[in-house]
Amino acid sequence: TTGGATYLFGPASLLDARGRAMGTKTLEEFLQAAPKFSLKTMGLLDKPSAALEVKPSGVYVDATFGRGGHSRAILARLGEAGRLVAVDRDPAAVSAAESLAARDPRFVFRRAWFSELPDVLRALALAQVDGALFDLGISSPQIDDATRGFSYRMDGPLDMRMDPTRGESAADFVARASVRELTEVIRDY
Repeated sequence: TTGGATYLFGPASLLDARGRAMGTKTLEEFLQAAPKFSLKTMGLLDKPSAALEVKPSGVYVDATFGRGGHSRAILARLGEAGRLVAVDRDPAAVSAAESLAARDPRFVFRRAWFSELPDVLRALALAQVDGALFDLGISSPQIDDATRGFSYRMDGPLDMRMDPTRGESAADFVARASVRELTEVIRDY
């Protein structure tokens, strides 16, 4: 991830990217509390998936699949009975995920926001997981694609949405926002 934060959820506690316990006990509690954490103060682990204590027969979640780097690292440590569920809201992640799912029956992908993860797990009849990885932020492929609107290096539309099929683009927001709203966004985010 570029300029984001990584959260690891394991059987004992929820840890931020620096290994500090965050005090929540369940994945749903994390998802409810996640917007309250300041991403500005978080650092990144060099290899977040390596920090998960993967049990060969465990069930794990990659809540931000991207192009699948963390998922492939987790799958390399899972045994035949293990299972990995990945989600991502970026439509560009789908082809990489479908390719991985076609090669590895332990892997399941759903296009969804990580906030929808409890519903995804329920639909897969998974009552609990042994660990989860949340690698929050934008990815290099999103920056490298000028049409996504994240890059300062290349001209492109001012979009800046993780899922360009949902919500308001940054260009639409800037066109309609008041000076006060723009000031708040720049100050607060």
